[in-house]
Amino acid sequence: SDLFDVNNAVSDGRTAFDLAAYQGHLETVQYLSTLPSININHAANDGNTALILAASSGHLETTNFLLTLESININDANKRGDTAFLAAARSGKIEVLKCLAEVPSIDINHADNDDTLLIVAAKNCNIEIVNFPHRVDCGLPC
Repeated sequence: SDLFDVNNAVSDGRTAFDLAAYQGHLETVQYLSTLPSININHAANDGNTALILAASSGHLETTNFLLTLESININDANKRGDTAFLAAARSGKIEVLKCLAEVPSIDINHADNDDTLLIVAAKNCNIEIVNFPHRVDCGLPC
């Protein structure tokens, strides 16, 4: 049994695992993921999971590690409707987007209430996303 409640959340619903992923603290995320009672798919009040937070913040190594966790829910969406893939696109995190696109089960055509990948690119005038190849080699074992 864990000494602390590792899934304890602050007022916005984020846990230590979520916050470590958001900040890109890879070693902390790795350690916390080994604890038997950790909920790696915990959603905060806004629906963001550790994967969505890491991806939207551009933390490639942390995102890549989270993708190695067997029970990670790759297509979970937050309350806005963003998955990790769409959140990375919305934030312009191209390298993370490329890594996520390599995951066979990723829904690259996911649409939230207002946007798709191409609509996000058009709104943000991001030609790199408009030209985004759907399956590329990011050099990591995604």
